Amino acid sequence: MSLMGVVAVIGGSRGLGATVSAAAAKAGYAVAVGYAADAAAATAVVADIGKAGGRAGAFQVDITSRDSVGGFLAAAGRAFGKVTGVANCAGFSGGRKTLAELDQATLDRVLAVNVSGAFNCAQAAIAHMRGKGGAIVNVSSAVVSTGGFRLAHYAAAKGAIEALTRSLAWEAAEAGVRINAVAPGAIAGEGAGTGSNYAKSAPLQREARPDEVAAAILWLLSDASSYITGAVIPVTGGR
Repeated sequence: MSLMGVVAVIGGSRGLGATVSAAAAKAGYAVAVGYAADAAAATAVVADIGKAGGRAGAFQVDITSRDSVGGFLAAAGRAFGKVTGVANCAGFSGGRKTLAELDQATLDRVLAVNVSGAFNCAQAAIAHMRGKGGAIVNVSSAVVSTGGFRLAHYAAAKGAIEALTRSLAWEAAEAGVRINAVAPGAIAGEGAGTGSNYAKSAPLQREARPDEVAAAILWLLSDASSYITGAVIPVTGGR
C-alpha cells in the first residue's frame, strides 16, 4: 500500500474515532491512533489495521493539555513522517442532565474536553503543520442546530467548536492549513436509546453508519476538499 500521508486521530481508539482510524489506514494513510486512557483499545485498533496491511501506532494524548497534544503530533511525526491531517474525534457529553441537575464537575469536564480540547488541538496542529500544508477536522453535533433534550451543556460546547472552526479558518489559512468540522446526527451503535426516535424524524429514516461519518471526515482531510475551509458539514440524514 502506498502511503498518502499521515493522519493523527485524537480519540482514535473507540467509537467514531476508531472507525476514522481504520478508514484512514484503508485509504492509504499512516495513522497515529491517539488515546486518553485505554491503551488496550488503541492497541487493538492498531493491530486490526496491521492485519489489513496498513500502518499505524498508538500514542497516549490528553486533549485537555496543549503540551500533550503537541507531544502527540511530534511523536507521530517521528514515527511516520509529516502529519498531514488531524481528526479531533475526542468528546465528552456529560450525559443527559437538566440545568438544575448539572453539577460543576460535569460542566467543567464537558468544556475542558470539547472546547478547550478543540483549542488545544488547533493550536498544536497549526504549529505542527505551519508552512507544510495540512487539514484539521473537528467533530461537532447536530444538537447545535436542533437542540438536545437535557443536553444544553453538550450542545453549547459543540456550538463553541463550530464557532472556533469558522473563525479560525482565517488564521489557519495564513499557516497553509485548512480547518473544517462535521456535525453528525445519531450514529448507529452510539447514544443508546436515541436511534429510533432520530430515524423517525430524519428524511432518510435511519441513523448514520459510523463509516458514513468517517467518509466525510476523510474527504475534508483530503485534497479533494482543497477549496473548503471554515465549513461545518452536516451528516444528519437530512434532519
